[in-house]
Amino acid sequence: MEFKIEGFDAMSAEEKLAAIEAYNPEENGWVPKATLDKATSEAASYKKDLKEAQKSFSEASASQKTLEERIQELERERAVSGAVAKFVGLGYDAQLAQSSAEALISGDQDTLFTNMKTVIEQARKAADVQSLKSIPKPVGGAGSQATDFGKLIADAQARGDISAVAYYTRVQQQQNKD
Repeated sequence: MEFKIEGFDAMSAEEKLAAIEAYNPEENGWVPKATLDKATSEAASYKKDLKEAQKSFSEASASQKTLEERIQELERERAVSGAVAKFVGLGYDAQLAQSSAEALISGDQDTLFTNMKTVIEQARKAADVQSLKSIPKPVGGAGSQATDFGKLIADAQARGDISAVAYYTRVQQQQNKD
């Protein structure tokens, strides 16, 4: 940028000197070098501070995201653990309880119902085995004492053991035929 004093060429030497001394370049858009250097230095400093703040914010944001993910993971583990305890309390074995709890938490209903079916079948088999163990073995032979099947049938009915009732009834009917 070039600065001009109007009529400078037509002035005498003393007038030129006076005009130059009176001239203020700041009024015409000129900035002293020291002021410009100071402003440039401050701008660079602010830019550096801004980059550091952005980096710090980015790191904090990433750290917060990591913590939130860890919290979600721990909440899921707590929920699964609580569900496992409840399934074990219902008679599930540990492996089936773990599988069922994870299916429950993740919303996998197919796995959950398959596991429930397995537990129900296991419970039925165990009840059948227990029922068969409670049935006394009939005494055979000519000189043996007779079993009171009426009493055994009444006991089985009181226990609600329908399979035992059916068994004793059949044995009693067979014995009455003989």
